Amino acid sequence: MISAGPRIFVFSHVNLFVGDPVKALQLAYEKERARLVSILYGRVSIAFSGHLHKNLSREAGGVNYMSINDFRGSGTYCRVFVTNHGITYSFENL
Repeated sequence: MISAGPRIFVFSHVNLFVGDPVKALQLAYEKERARLVSILYGRVSIAFSGHLHKNLSREAGGVNYMSINDFRGSGTYCRVFVTNHGITYSFENL
């Protein structure tokens, strides 16, 4: 975890959510996923992951779960701005 003042960010290779209900999750066991979501609930601003290899954002329990595209193949990265007014982000390409 990384903290930017009162905001906490989590970085993980494994993603908790996907955009397509047919795709398999790394954490397919619902109780395991629910436990992680409950731990992060109310404590984390954004949880970043990359396993899905596409840009995807889902909100659950006040936490934004963000999957980022494959940088090596697409040159895409996520730029995050933290200010006193909140957090904004954008997906950028090299």
